[in-house]
Amino acid sequence: MAEQVCFHFDPICPWCYQTSRWARRLEQLGVIELDWRLFSLELQNAGTEPEELAAAHARSERGLRTAVLVRDAAGAAAVGRYYEHLGRRFHEQGEALEDPSTVEAALEDAGLDPALCRRAMDDASTADQVAAEHRELCDRTRSFGVPTIQLDGGAGPAIFGPVITEVPDDHDAVALWEHVSWLTRHANFAELKRDRVAAPDLESVRRWQSQREQPDTEQQRTASCLTAGTAPFGPQRPGRFDIEVPNRVVHVEPFARRVRAVLNGGTVIDSDDVVLVHETGALPHYAFPAGDVHIGSEREEHVDGHVRVAWDAVDAWYEKDERVEVHPRDPYRRIDVLSTSRRVTVSVDGTVLANSTRALALYETSLPVRYYLPPADVHLDLLHPSATMTECPYKGTARYWHATVDGRTLHDVAWEYRAHTRREAEPVQGRLAFYPDRVDVTVTPAADAR
Repeated sequence: MAEQVCFHFDPICPWCYQTSRWARRLEQLGVIELDWRLFSLELQNAGTEPEELAAAHARSERGLRTAVLVRDAAGAAAVGRYYEHLGRRFHEQGEALEDPSTVEAALEDAGLDPALCRRAMDDASTADQVAAEHRELCDRTRSFGVPTIQLDGGAGPAIFGPVITEVPDDHDAVALWEHVSWLTRHANFAELKRDRVAAPDLESVRRWQSQREQPDTEQQRTASCLTAGTAPFGPQRPGRFDIEVPNRVVHVEPFARRVRAVLNGGTVIDSDDVVLVHETGALPHYAFPAGDVHIGSEREEHVDGHVRVAWDAVDAWYEKDERVEVHPRDPYRRIDVLSTSRRVTVSVDGTVLANSTRALALYETSLPVRYYLPPADVHLDLLHPSATMTECPYKGTARYWHATVDGRTLHDVAWEYRAHTRREAEPVQGRLAFYPDRVDVTVTPAADAR
């Protein structure tokens, strides 16, 4: 007789998706019978994770809330079919999870009414039901992530996992289940864990890794504010010195902030004697006295007795008690946001994407001015969400938009800072800005353009 299993999922997680494929195969083999339940990584990790991850987890909201109405309309088995098709579109085909069209297409693939997506987002109670189901599981079993499986139809013990990279063949799939089930029922068993040796071979994972490896386009151009772009020692500086300036400079200065780094829950760097190093063509980086560092490092060639640590060698960086993302914040960078009544028009081949006299002009050291427009002045019907997200240490997490004009899709032409915006950029939160090298941005009068 097939074992009754509750499978708790969040559609954003690629590991959970891989495990769900294994679980479905077990059901096809008659080993288990699945009841699909909801779990929200956004709720579980609220206020405790990097903003980049928090923004990613928030993309599940539409998919989870739609699942509530799917279950109400067609039962738990339909939730499984819907999750299977939604996962295939997001994780395997690279479609945007937060895009309504992705969710609607998954519903249609599963033989369900695509209108359930819109109805779910119009019904505030669906968010309450997701939260209630999530908290009921966590309160009863102390679950903390996905996949979480419960035995005996939800009445038995629960366990996080298994976390798998690939779906095993049938023989190994059954063997894995027998071991997992036995361990889950063993009252003295608590945890068995090792480092992840590989990531799932999924498009969603490749995109995520690519976005983390590639910093914000504007960050690529700025590097250190002293030594890049239009900065005093940058290659495009508009001003002039009364001395000859070398092509490459290094500026080293004391950094009057305590800096810490954490790895696997432990502090591996803690220093009040930090030096900040600015170098032409590079982002600023920390240098520490060697005695303050308890992790692999390399000698800092510009400061005697100091070492530097690769940014991604640790889990988190902090200045004082505030998390620092992407790279150290440059003390010479400044952001000013000014209102302007000049008309800003955005177009592609004569098709207007936006037209506004209510723009906010964001001036950031060594960067061109960017105009942020209120959504009411943007033709949102011509835009659809992109899966791209980037992190800026000064402005926050940017979410991107594609534009479709005359059947042609222009990728990542606009961006906005919405849910996770840093203090300096709060005035532009929720507004859209466009890349002038991907679309035509015209400011009237033209003296203020580009």
